[in-house]
Amino acid sequence: MTDIQLSRKSTKIQDLPSNGTLLLVSDQQQDKITISDVNISASSFLRLGMLKAVIENSHLTQSQFEDSYFRKAEFRNVQFTGSNFRFCNFDKASFQACDFKYCTFYQCKLPADEIIACMPVEPNLRRDLARNLRSNSEMIGDKKTADRFLDIEIQASEDLSKAIFLSSTKYYKDNYNFIDQVREGLKYLGSKVSGLIWGYGHRVGRLLISYITVTVLCSFLTYFGEIEFFVGNQKQPRPLLFWESIYMGFGETIGAINLSLTPVTIAGKLVLLSASFLGTLFLALLAATFYRRIAR
Repeated sequence: MTDIQLSRKSTKIQDLPSNGTLLLVSDQQQDKITISDVNISASSFLRLGMLKAVIENSHLTQSQFEDSYFRKAEFRNVQFTGSNFRFCNFDKASFQACDFKYCTFYQCKLPADEIIACMPVEPNLRRDLARNLRSNSEMIGDKKTADRFLDIEIQASEDLSKAIFLSSTKYYKDNYNFIDQVREGLKYLGSKVSGLIWGYGHRVGRLLISYITVTVLCSFLTYFGEIEFFVGNQKQPRPLLFWESIYMGFGETIGAINLSLTPVTIAGKLVLLSASFLGTLFLALLAATFYRRIAR
């Protein structure tokens, strides 16, 4: 226990005042307790057992919650603004109209759907909270939930960039100049392209779809454009047959198949160069995607 916590007034959880600050509530077991209409700030709640507790219409702000058990607890209209949660268990807890602005979580077990429903609407606050919740989920080994919070973080970042670019409110107009707007606009565009091409770097399936789509388009361009090549040892150039075009597109992009094609025109050279470049880019992105997943 820190010196700050020792300096706080020790209080029984069932005796919480309607208004209080600098309180210490620790080492207590109060299952199914109901707490309502309290306004507590800058306090510490340590090693509490509150199974199926009900907390409603209250403010528990700028406080610390550590090593506490809130399984199946119900939180209704509770403001947690600025509070920190460490090693807490909120498994199967419910949160209705709660406020988690400026909150942080560290190795806490949380009901993702309930928390998501209570996240701030402001894009910057939503982004920061989602980033922290993603890190928390990764700490406890819940990769699936971490991906959900990553999606929310990315979407919130895009919403923030878009709001700055469009100067959607007076705040953004007063605090961001033209250069900031251009930078955030480019950032927004880059994020959207990243999501479209490779799912922001954590969706292998999206990257494969992009690769196949671009490669097939390249093949179609070659076939329908009737771009001529010297094929093998043939002495007369000719357009590729349909399946030769498909074969060429995939073969050139992965660099594993060689049709011994020699382009006749600039268009042919550009097609082969583009296919080779796209193949190299695809392999680089694929490696980066796998690295991101392994690193997490």
